[in-house]
Amino acid sequence: RALGQALATPGGSVRAAPLYTRLTGLRVGPGDLAVVEGECTTKAEAAARVAAATEARDRADRIAREKEKAEKARKAAEEAAARAGSEDRAALEAERATFGDILADLEKYIRTFDYDMALSQGDKVAGRLRAADLKAQLEDRLSIVRQYAALLTRLRKDINAGALRDPVVTFGRDNEGKGKLTEATAKDYAIAIQGGQARMKWKDLRPAQLLDLLRRMDLGPSDQFVLGSWCLEADLPADANRAFVAALRDSSKKRLIDEALARYYGINVPEGGFVLFLGRLVTPTEKQNVEAGLVFYAGQWVTPEDRKMLEKGFRKFGNKWAKEEAELVAAGYIKYKELWYTPEELDVLRSNWDEAWEYETAHYKIRCNLADSFGKQLCQILEQAYAAYAKHFGKEPPAAKMTMLAFRTFEDYRRYCIETKAEAYLQALGFANPATNVCCGYKKFGTDDMIGTMIHEGAHLFHDRAHNGMSPSWYHEGHATYFEGFVWDGTTLTFNWRPGNRIYWLKEAYRKDRLIPMGDIMRGDALSSINKGVDESSLFYSESWALYTFFTECTDPEIAPKWSALRTRFDTGRGGNFSGDGALEMVTDVFGPDLSAVEAKWKEWIGGLK
Repeated sequence: RALGQALATPGGSVRAAPLYTRLTGLRVGPGDLAVVEGECTTKAEAAARVAAATEARDRADRIAREKEKAEKARKAAEEAAARAGSEDRAALEAERATFGDILADLEKYIRTFDYDMALSQGDKVAGRLRAADLKAQLEDRLSIVRQYAALLTRLRKDINAGALRDPVVTFGRDNEGKGKLTEATAKDYAIAIQGGQARMKWKDLRPAQLLDLLRRMDLGPSDQFVLGSWCLEADLPADANRAFVAALRDSSKKRLIDEALARYYGINVPEGGFVLFLGRLVTPTEKQNVEAGLVFYAGQWVTPEDRKMLEKGFRKFGNKWAKEEAELVAAGYIKYKELWYTPEELDVLRSNWDEAWEYETAHYKIRCNLADSFGKQLCQILEQAYAAYAKHFGKEPPAAKMTMLAFRTFEDYRRYCIETKAEAYLQALGFANPATNVCCGYKKFGTDDMIGTMIHEGAHLFHDRAHNGMSPSWYHEGHATYFEGFVWDGTTLTFNWRPGNRIYWLKEAYRKDRLIPMGDIMRGDALSSINKGVDESSLFYSESWALYTFFTECTDPEIAPKWSALRTRFDTGRGGNFSGDGALEMVTDVFGPDLSAVEAKWKEWIGGLK
């Protein structure tokens, strides 16, 4: 502080510099010093502190604006509901309860490049939405998808016309195959190889592979902007930057690029926007720090010398570097692979699936690349779910611990599906494989959704391992969705067997008389329903829950004993074909050929659901 006061006097910086050098051990000249909040420091440190304060202020402003926007939307929705009649209110309530599921279903198609399906389903939903804010949100998303669809359509046309700059591609899990692109459809493309051809599905590609093909077209600035936005969604920021730089040939794209990058990085658009520096679009702050000789490491700008110390596991306390474990532990650092990190730094590092957190409980081995705090919660949740599974299914699986994989992103999940030859599940939220004793899921929106996915897939794995039987798809999904009815308060997992989103889908379908007939549900298949669209998929899962729950909770003497016998057949895998007409025949073998009376009671039960 005294040096800070000295700097304010004529010639003070000349006198302060040698004193500051002796005090800190840093070599500085008079021109290197500055005053921040009354204290003497270096200009580089001053700039870093100002930048940090600015970023914190921007973040707070952004959160405040988002809260204000959410509050306005909530009030608008409440006012609209208040003006509506009872039927309109029920429809609006159902829309809000199921909108997250609709978006998640559309994203399954978008992430696997099935843009035609995403658009057809999205337009269908948008046409019936009543809530103006939900409709606007959906249409904003669809407008972006239309741009992606246009790029992919052009790629297909160029392949069919032989207009790509280079039609030669590699294929296979290790790129061991090589051939020439000859034909493309909405679902797949053909590669001419020696002795014939190979057909590859678009959905089985990784984003980097599709990007390689898109870059072989002649792309103008508008195309490059769309490609850059696509790369950001695919979590390919370096490739997005490259495309955006190319898009800047059209200066009118500058504002759109600034907004896209700011959304991706979770910051406000910096004053003057992002600037081109060393071939990249960066914030003015980043440019200033790089020009000052600083480097970015573990979430902060540091000198190259400091980075070397940090990389060796040292941490700075005041002006002292320390690696004594007691001192680092006391300061809140955590040791991982011989290096020390703050909890926040470690969460960032381990968000990479290859460095994912690993846990072991009484019944599970869990791997998760979300935050450590969530991983520890998941351990508690799954153990409490295990007890509920055991009580409900009446039998426990073999002693070998089950493996649960909780992926932070769809790209982590995509990679796992491809590596384990489970591409059929790419458009699902997760799956269980009793043969390998593994189940998995990814975070579609937030951690609440992730918990539901892991409990759902955990029920599949528990049941299949415990009973070692075959069962129809509706029964399989019925007991898994049964466990989606829960409340987690941060400590205790309580099951009420009533998943609200499933009930909203049922009530709306019941009210509009568009329930899928019971027989069709019993013949149906979960994966096939996903390929039919949002409504079919959501209704199949919801009605599977309704069938399973109705039968499980039914006390009617004409139904309950027959259900007990049918459930035993399913759980033991005895007697029948478990798909298509065979699955329905297993039910009619027990209940009789005419299910109309049972279906009438089932629909009456659905009508009374709250």
